[in-house]
Amino acid sequence: IPLQFELSKGQLSDLNLLSKANSTIELPSNYKYVKANPQETGFYRSLYSPALLSKLYHPIKNKELSVTDRLGVIRDMFAAAKSGLIPTSAYLEFLPAFLDEDSYIVWAEILSGMGEIHNLLKYNSPEQKQLEKYYRSLLKPVVKKVGWEADHKESQTRALLRSAVLAKFGSYGDKATIQKAKQILLKQSRKSISPDLRAAVYHLSALSGDEKIYKLLHTMFAKETLNEEQRRIARAMSSFKNQKLFKQTLDFTLSKQVRGQDAPIMIASALYNTANRDLAWTWLKKNWGTLHERYQGDHLLTRIIEYLNSFTDLKMAAEITKFFKANPVPAAERTIEQVLEQIRQQSAWAKRDSKNISKALIALNSRLH
Repeated sequence: IPLQFELSKGQLSDLNLLSKANSTIELPSNYKYVKANPQETGFYRSLYSPALLSKLYHPIKNKELSVTDRLGVIRDMFAAAKSGLIPTSAYLEFLPAFLDEDSYIVWAEILSGMGEIHNLLKYNSPEQKQLEKYYRSLLKPVVKKVGWEADHKESQTRALLRSAVLAKFGSYGDKATIQKAKQILLKQSRKSISPDLRAAVYHLSALSGDEKIYKLLHTMFAKETLNEEQRRIARAMSSFKNQKLFKQTLDFTLSKQVRGQDAPIMIASALYNTANRDLAWTWLKKNWGTLHERYQGDHLLTRIIEYLNSFTDLKMAAEITKFFKANPVPAAERTIEQVLEQIRQQSAWAKRDSKNISKALIALNSRLH
């Protein structure tokens, strides 16, 4: 394995080849920082000591490290936290290094990790609310930077960044962002909403949406002729926190108004709705006979099962095991095993790190406010 390190901007160590399980490489004593695997050219993860991480903090914050290397550091940190090699609190504590980050690929990685950690904590618990408060503090600078309005000269990645951070900022409880999304949906025609913002606008409008929002999205879905746009609306209809409206979406998936190939997408999205996924699971069991008859032998049934991986409770793993033992799906046996393994891993992660996450958040929120 080729090993090399960046020691300061433009300064690289000698290239070394790792040919055995353990090896010691001596670096010059005058290094500014140590970034392993410059430009992420090697196919391996890097684990940094707290001392080495502290030296990387400001080079990342000041963007002295390249986009690729900033991505590599936070991606490797998240992998280490998820596997238990470092506390998840250490990952959260490092995130302020990215307060001035404006790269879409870096933020896409961060948002993915933030979402997984958010999913570990009990829905709507004081701990999850503290985490959401911290996330809003982290996202506020980049949201302010990108705003709601596109610049005609901006790149496609800038547009993607805007959609991604606005969607998460609202999802983590920023009321002004949710209200702005609702205003756009209610006051503008679909065609006048920027295509890059539509998914975020639809999703945020649905989160705390009422009957009026639901009926509007339902009408838009029925009238839409473009399949891609219809799927955006369908995913939003699966995002409602209101249980009555959420249940209406689930029932709607079995109607003739929804294409056979699109219904599983809506059901899968519903299973990722953390506010109502228990309700989605109950509905899925109740309607399994209809779904199995309609999709047996089809990869779409497997796709629905895949989305059961958002659960983090061992009791749910046992329930899923029991259900599919009574209702076997031979074509999805491997998928079911993968789902169960992911749930067990997430349960172990939550058990291992939930307390240190909660403890760290008290200090982190006081520091950023």
